[in-house]
Amino acid sequence: MSRLGRDPSSGSWTARKAIPAALRRAYAASFGPAWEEKFSRPAALSLRDAKAAHGSWLAEIEGRLLIVSAETTGQGADLSHMQAHALAGRWYRWKTDRHAEDPGSPHRWSDEISRLIRDLNELASEAQQQGPLILKTAPPEHLHDPALRFVDLLEGLGAIKPRVLEQIATAAEARVFLAREAVALSPEGRQRFLGAVLDELVAATALLHRRATGDYSVDTRPARFPEWKPPIHNGSRRGGGSMSSLELYQAWSQANASRTSASTRNRWITVFRDLERFTEGGNVLDLSEATGLAWRDALRSADRTEKTVNFQYIAAAKAVFGWAARPRTDDGGALMAVNPFANFRLSARKGAKKTVKLRERSLRLEEMSVILPAARAISLPSSANGLTRAKRWAAWLLAYTGARPGEICQLRKEDVRLMQKRWAVRLTPEAGTIKDREARIVPLHLHLIEDGLIDFVERASDGPLFYDPSALRRLGPDDPTNPRRYPHEKVANNLASWVRELGVTDKGIKPNHAWRHTFKTRALVAGIDSVVADYICGHSPKTVGTTYYALEGDAGWPGLVRAIDAFPRYEF
Repeated sequence: MSRLGRDPSSGSWTARKAIPAALRRAYAASFGPAWEEKFSRPAALSLRDAKAAHGSWLAEIEGRLLIVSAETTGQGADLSHMQAHALAGRWYRWKTDRHAEDPGSPHRWSDEISRLIRDLNELASEAQQQGPLILKTAPPEHLHDPALRFVDLLEGLGAIKPRVLEQIATAAEARVFLAREAVALSPEGRQRFLGAVLDELVAATALLHRRATGDYSVDTRPARFPEWKPPIHNGSRRGGGSMSSLELYQAWSQANASRTSASTRNRWITVFRDLERFTEGGNVLDLSEATGLAWRDALRSADRTEKTVNFQYIAAAKAVFGWAARPRTDDGGALMAVNPFANFRLSARKGAKKTVKLRERSLRLEEMSVILPAARAISLPSSANGLTRAKRWAAWLLAYTGARPGEICQLRKEDVRLMQKRWAVRLTPEAGTIKDREARIVPLHLHLIEDGLIDFVERASDGPLFYDPSALRRLGPDDPTNPRRYPHEKVANNLASWVRELGVTDKGIKPNHAWRHTFKTRALVAGIDSVVADYICGHSPKTVGTTYYALEGDAGWPGLVRAIDAFPRYEF
């Protein structure tokens, strides 16, 4: 498994993927690195975009390992004649799509095919010295001839055929393509694929040559290709069984429990429940790309935005099926031959459906004037339950810290502390879920202290301030198909419902989360440095340089205090 993280010195997003010892020599010969592959993206990239980029990178590396393993062991999928041409058709689309927008100079493509013809002729000349051989090629100017069949040259090549096929593989970038598709082929399957791809290599080059001259007429060649249905090769599955969508998710969740957060697992279970409904509980180890596309189309037609479909549903499916399709390791994999979602893009289509935005995401004065006075009016007898205590204090804490609702609702008594003679709250993963799993300390606004927050905390029992720790009744291992909802999450949800009941009903905002937008906006207007505001809210650094600031340390603390003191009071 490859874990995404930040480089401690530069702040860049980094990850590593080790190359198994048995595959190192063959992997290095094909792809370069022998010991490990490294992932790196700029520090300014958002967490969501970094995760998406890392997922795509990891799928590509695991696809490379899959095909190198197949070539090393001689195992992999055989291809029928139709499958070979279907896979060659996918290669044709891959080749032409990569260069469709900017094909470059026509000479580029005529030179490319000329090099291939020259290399094949050299091999033919070498073979003819060992015996008679008939080999006919065609000059580049005949590339427009649709009857041209280079595949016919492969018949009767004798001893040089493997070398000719290797020349084709190099010219077609076959290993890169097969790794992207995560298709592991047997020696016979690979030979059939390369034989089929030779004519498509010529046809793709001819098309790109025409595109480079300005000819963008309709390409009818794709209509000739059969639908690609990934084959199952020997050893590609454990036990040859089947799994429903939820069973696959359960296997992934158990194998990756220590590397994923509870909130991620709670979000993703809804994805696989939807896929379970779509596939009617069928075996997803045989799921085809066509079925995946049909599911994505159904998601898009159900009034979901492109962002939701791509970054929640498709990203989750791509990760879980990628785990299932990778080579077998200690924590799973080798359940299926190919990831059906490997080629799905997470970027939005042109003209795709976007969320309709009718208002700003921060709270308006009239909405704040409803929430904050209602919260202050809550009385707290000694018997008050966690939700009542949250109604009294959570909104005010959200308003003055810009924290996430869950971070406030999971606060413990010991998280409110003095630092350099100033009261502060420590938002820490020790209390529950914190995005990026990084603790931070935020000074408390003097208005909160004047209003009695510290008195409330000092009277409270040890432990969580806003929920009863005994409310987590399910103490055993979590069931991935029925993830538990932690008490602080329930409190945050009930708090949002209470705000709606107060009359803040505009669906253009989220009742709790809107305080983060409100805090950042008021901080900007007050002239608070954006680096400091980002730290207070727990937002990722925007540049590598800002990762060097240690605002939570002794030297940076006065800057945080000045920022909070400059933050305007809520006078309601």
